[in-house]
Amino acid sequence: MKLVSISRSGLATGFYDINNSDAPIDAFEISNILYEVWVDNTDTMKWDKNLEDLVEIESEIDVEELKNIGLLKIDNIAENARQQIMTIGYGQALVYIEKFEEATDYVVYDYPSDLSPYPFIKHESLEFDVSPKIIADKILAKKSEWINKASKIESARLMAKEKIRNMEQVSDINTVISSTTKRIEDIV
Repeated sequence: MKLVSISRSGLATGFYDINNSDAPIDAFEISNILYEVWVDNTDTMKWDKNLEDLVEIESEIDVEELKNIGLLKIDNIAENARQQIMTIGYGQALVYIEKFEEATDYVVYDYPSDLSPYPFIKHESLEFDVSPKIIADKILAKKSEWINKASKIESARLMAKEKIRNMEQVSDINTVISSTTKRIEDIV
């Protein structure tokens, strides 16, 4: 199952994993099969007025609305990619930030033997029975890997949004979304 949020005219504005706490409150569940049908037909289908099924788009949709939807889709694609390279959750993000800062300080101070200012390194070292140096170096290597991928995702996101803002054709907007999706998938 997936969650989907839609615009006022029935176009999807975002898809979310069923367990994603960041999904909009008005998002609703759809089956994986319906999700696949939607993904394969984004140019020609929208949700019906009862939000129960996909129907053929019969009239021209406002390009400005499609731009807004495209911008939201790009943000969702980037966020989903970031969640694949780093554990999801605000609390976990704060833990990572603290671990990165702690490991940086530990290395800057030349791997001191007193671990009291470095509780994450201390406890992980004890838990995994490896030296604090190995733990700190591993944390920083992970940070470098994450920053490398996250920075590429961010630049792809920003470029796609800039392109979409300047588009006037539905097909061009969809092309940017498709190419950016592929680009970000290749990063992850």
